[in-house]
Amino acid sequence: MDIHADYDINALRNVILSSQHLLEKSTDSIEKIVSDICGLQYDPNPTIHLNQYMMLWNRKTDFKAEQLDIAAYKEFRVVETWTFKRNMFFVPREEYSLYRHAAKGIVRWGESDETWLQNGDSPEVRAAEEELRERLADSEGLTLNQIWEKLDLAYEWHQYRREHDRSFNLPIFRAFYRMCRRGDLLTCGRNPGTFREPVYILKEKAGFSDWTADAVEEKQAVKWMVDKLTASFGINV
Repeated sequence: MDIHADYDINALRNVILSSQHLLEKSTDSIEKIVSDICGLQYDPNPTIHLNQYMMLWNRKTDFKAEQLDIAAYKEFRVVETWTFKRNMFFVPREEYSLYRHAAKGIVRWGESDETWLQNGDSPEVRAAEEELRERLADSEGLTLNQIWEKLDLAYEWHQYRREHDRSFNLPIFRAFYRMCRRGDLLTCGRNPGTFREPVYILKEKAGFSDWTADAVEEKQAVKWMVDKLTASFGINV
């Protein structure tokens, strides 16, 4: 029996292509397209052009690179976060908490975001987070090097990151990464250059309240994300 007899393979392919906005270019907003394809992976490899721009150029009518930059870094209609495989993606701002709760248990390099945050928690790190919030409260956006220069920690950062001297692994460095992972620090720009250095801002300075703390049950968030992912390939369950 031919199990494919009742199916038109070209029609099935078109369903997938249409769900991915690849059958024809879309006039939808960037956040709608990003939502429909279940996140847009950020790729820092500039071999041809950064992946995120190519993916939208293939999908959105008259797309220009600055449109994503405006949506992500000026208007925050999509935001950078870690989701699948603990890689960085753009996701719609309105879906941010669902992605964060759904992906927090994903294990990579021996631990998940949830366990990484728990293992790095200490009174010293929490105090360092408060110091970062206070010291960055008047900043509209700084690169990582500018942050440590502002805090008079440029030498320590160089020793830790460039010289790999673990004795300079200060609590405030851990605090910075924790705040990024939780969405307390947002990427509000990317500087010109090959690898587009990120610029950071406190979420409050970007006009957000405690938007990262929505009460979402993890299992429900996982179900939502799986349904979203399968729907992005034309499978509605």
